[in-house]
Amino acid sequence: MKAAIIGMGARASAYVQLIRQDPFKKLDLAAICDLIPAKMDGYINQFMPDAPAAQLPARVTDYRKILEDPAIELVFITTNDLTHKEIAVDCLRAGKHILLEKPLATTLADCQAIYDESRHADRIVKLGFCLRYTSFYEKMLEIVRSGLLGKIICIEAKETLSSRHGASFMRRWHRFKNNNGGFLNAKCSHDLDMLNRLSGSDPQLVSAFGGRAFFNPIEGASDRCESCRLAESCPYYLDKNTIPANSPEEAICPFNADKDIVDHETVLIQYKNGIHVSFCVTMLSAEATRTTVIFGSEATLTGDFASGLIHVRFLHAGGVHTYDLKQASDGHGGGDESLYRALLQAIHAGEKVNDARDGLMSTAIALAAERSMESATVVDLDQCLQL
Repeated sequence: MKAAIIGMGARASAYVQLIRQDPFKKLDLAAICDLIPAKMDGYINQFMPDAPAAQLPARVTDYRKILEDPAIELVFITTNDLTHKEIAVDCLRAGKHILLEKPLATTLADCQAIYDESRHADRIVKLGFCLRYTSFYEKMLEIVRSGLLGKIICIEAKETLSSRHGASFMRRWHRFKNNNGGFLNAKCSHDLDMLNRLSGSDPQLVSAFGGRAFFNPIEGASDRCESCRLAESCPYYLDKNTIPANSPEEAICPFNADKDIVDHETVLIQYKNGIHVSFCVTMLSAEATRTTVIFGSEATLTGDFASGLIHVRFLHAGGVHTYDLKQASDGHGGGDESLYRALLQAIHAGEKVNDARDGLMSTAIALAAERSMESATVVDLDQCLQL
C-alpha cells in the first residue's frame, strides 16, 4: 500500500521511522509534503541516506498533488493544528484513509466540519490518540469495563511535565492559543480522550481554572538565549546548535517570548452518567508522568504511567491487585507503534473505524475549559455541539 505524509515536523519523524522499520514492509512511503523543501531534504538525509534515488519518496510542496495520485491510499497528516480541517476534509473527499495527528482541530467549527465529512466518507479516520494504545491505558480501561471497581464515582487525573519540557511549549508556535486552541488542546487532547473512555459517557458540563504563574517576563533577560546575559545561570538556557532537526523549538526565552498560553490548568468535568472528573496539567514538575485515581464503589484504582504500575485496592474484602505493565521507553510508551499497527490492521481488514467524534468531544472539553477560564463560568457542551 502506498502512503504519504503531509507536514514534516517533529511528529512526522515517528511515522517515518515506523514505516522504515516495519519488518513486513506493509507501506511504501510514496510521497512527503512540506511547504519548506529543506525540511523534506532533512528527512531524506536523516532516515534514507543510502536509499537509491528510485526508492525515495516524491517531494512536493502542495499537498493537493498527493490527493491527485490514485495509488496513494493512506495519508498521515502531521501539519500545524490550524491546517487540520482543510487538509483532512480534502483527503477524505479524495478517497484517502487518514491518520490525523492530535488534536482534531482548533475550533469547534473545524472539528464539526471534519466530523461531518467523516460520516459521509467510506474511509478510515484514525486520530493520533497514542495513549489509547499503550499497555498501561489498555489495562486500565479493561479493569474499569470488567466491573472490578464497581460503580465508578469519580476520577482524578494529572499530567505533570518536566520543567524543561514545559518550557519547550513557550518556545514553539504552540505558545499562542490561536494556533492550537490552547495548551490543553495541544498537549492533553489524548488525556481528555482517555478520561472520556474511562467514564463511558459524553461530557456535559466543564469548568476550569488556570493561568501562567511562572513563565512570565524576567527583567534583564533577553528575548533570545544566545544574546542573554543571564545565560550561564539560567536552567532554561537553550543552545540553538543543539536543537534537533525539524524541531518546533526555537532558542528564544520561555519567559520573555510573546505568548498567551497557560503553564498550569485544572479542569472539572461532569459526565452525562453522573461521573465527575478532575484533570490537572502543569509545566513545572520534578517528575514527568501521568497519574490516575479511579474511585469505585468496590475498589480504588491508582495508576502511574511512568512506572507502569496499576494498583487496585478493595474497599471491603481487603487485598490489592497489582499490575506491572512493562512499557517501551520511547514512542509514548509503545503507543505510537501500537497505533500504527492498529491502523494498518483496520485498513487491511476493511474495518469501519472513525475517531472523529471522539476527537470532537476531546477538543470540545479543551475549548470549553478555555472559555470557562476566561469567563469564570460553567460551560454546557450540549449548547455547543451538533451531534
